[in-house]
Amino acid sequence: MYAIQKLATALDKLKTPEGLAIERYATHLPFLTDKVSMKWDGEWHITYEVFRDLGFAFGVVMVLIYVIVVAWFQSFRVPLVIMAPIPLTLVGILPAHAMLGSFHHGDVLHRVHRGRGNHRA
Repeated sequence: MYAIQKLATALDKLKTPEGLAIERYATHLPFLTDKVSMKWDGEWHITYEVFRDLGFAFGVVMVLIYVIVVAWFQSFRVPLVIMAPIPLTLVGILPAHAMLGSFHHGDVLHRVHRGRGNHRA
């Protein structure tokens, strides 16, 4: 992601011969090929597809769990109380990462691997 951010900044400065900005696509291919554009591909596209599919699977599983718990307790409210903490844990992940500064964990590992970081645990 950091490489894409740096490249995006550099690409913002580039212009086509017509003076237009280079259009970038992350999730799909350009509809027409009559002007200069760029498709982020490779690992970025794989990551996008995996998170999209996992998000869909998470939603399906949540519905299935709800149906099973409704059948078990024969109530529509009890499963809501039981399952309420699940989305709250997802909401809590982002502030926890921000407080612990672990968003840049990959960058730290990269520097340690290249011998420029602190090797203490």
